[in-house]
Amino acid sequence: MDEYLHTCISQCTGQKVVPDSYDKVFLYVKNYCGFSKRAAAKAINISKDVRVLDVLTNRYVEPMDFFKGISAAPKKLVDVYPTLVKKGMRTVPQIFVCSHGKWCYVGGNSDFTVPNNSSSKGKSMSQQVKF
Repeated sequence: MDEYLHTCISQCTGQKVVPDSYDKVFLYVKNYCGFSKRAAAKAINISKDVRVLDVLTNRYVEPMDFFKGISAAPKKLVDVYPTLVKKGMRTVPQIFVCSHGKWCYVGGNSDFTVPNNSSSKGKSMSQQVKF
């Protein structure tokens, strides 16, 4: 994705942000995790640029099929994940969003909602997406 994402992840304090747009979405997931799968489904419905990194295989995976690897993830993004774990962010998914050119930490699946200015009229993605 970009260097700013790595910086955001490495400096993340766990402070969650609710962005007003979703230009890009990046998720750390585990391939067996239902919450990760729900978050990835939300992401592809609100952004055209979604990257999903499976921390078990260290590969980018398809957002709708975590067992379909796309490519090896950049070493920098793989290596920075333990930083989140050490800071107490042990669950997956861990979601980061680029809004207006700036990366921010969103949190997990339950924190991942639709921006207020979207056509969804403020409903959370879990209220809109059918699984």
